[in-house]
Amino acid sequence: MQIHVGTSGWSNPIWNPNGLEWYVNNSGLNALELNMSFYHLPHKYQIDEWAHIGKALLWTVKVNRSITHFFRFNNTAVEKMTEFLDLFSSLDHLTEYYLFQLPPNAHPNIKNDIEKFFDKFKQHKKFALEWKNQRWFSPENIKWAKDLGITIVSADAPLVPRDIICTNNTVYLRLHGRSDWFEHHYSRKELSNIAKRVMQTKCTRVIALLNNQTSQLKNAQALMYILKNEAAIE
Repeated sequence: MQIHVGTSGWSNPIWNPNGLEWYVNNSGLNALELNMSFYHLPHKYQIDEWAHIGKALLWTVKVNRSITHFFRFNNTAVEKMTEFLDLFSSLDHLTEYYLFQLPPNAHPNIKNDIEKFFDKFKQHKKFALEWKNQRWFSPENIKWAKDLGITIVSADAPLVPRDIICTNNTVYLRLHGRSDWFEHHYSRKELSNIAKRVMQTKCTRVIALLNNQTSQLKNAQALMYILKNEAAIE
């Protein structure tokens, strides 16, 4: 199994003293999620610099909320996504997935809108969906995503099922926390259980991103170690 583990963002003063370059050279991780792009768009020169410094990493890029939350996959969202992909063109060759995080009030009744939206982009095989509404978590919707080649994000978070879903031979896992969003410290027992369930999917690749802020670096490093040991046993 190919194992890629990283953190959601790298500008964390709690554990990162010196930005992306420190992350590349000192974290011991091989993946990274850019999530600031969900809230505001960076300058082109910043993206070019990230692509140069982080060229050894597997990247995922969180799509701007204007597309998922404000315009909700309509024609204006198509225009915004076209601009977004153009802005991130220098990082595209390192980007394994563009992450579309749906708002909690987005129900499966928008599936047709998502289909039409994804069909307009040649990069749609790089598109991944993270669900936050309970109505999405059904065999029918998982089959819908798999049939379309959409990668589903498995979220480890409060108030949603912690199912580990394999789509396109990939487990794409985001760990937000359990006792609380973003502040939970995963115990070794919890991480070991997650790793075992990842292996049980028989997927050929896992991309795991820790989004629990204060503990994310230590938890990511521990999960990387545990996953490699589990893979060796397999």
